[in-house]
Amino acid sequence: MEEGVRSQDEVRLREWALRWLAHEYVALAAKIMHKAREKPFSYSLSRAEAAADILWMDLKQLESELRRLAAERGGCLSCRYSAPNPDHLSLASRICKLGLSPEGCNRWKPLI
Repeated sequence: MEEGVRSQDEVRLREWALRWLAHEYVALAAKIMHKAREKPFSYSLSRAEAAADILWMDLKQLESELRRLAAERGGCLSCRYSAPNPDHLSLASRICKLGLSPEGCNRWKPLI
């Protein structure tokens, strides 16, 4: 029974991490759009469009896309320590919250 409890906790932790990542993307996209409204041309058109695309998705769609990318590409995209890349707003571009490089990483934990 203890093993089942641990696996249920792990499933909940992974779902929470995925939901948190989706919220981080929405927050970053909202920040970009807010700044773009205050100071036009502060971001490139492609970056503003990427932010708008994220804001148009509902959270379930966003989580589903993040889950798909993690399953297809693995690596940093499938790690719960990944975060949106503020310099390149794309669901397929992440940075490490721990500051590790992909080559020297030994802390990978599954996102899904």
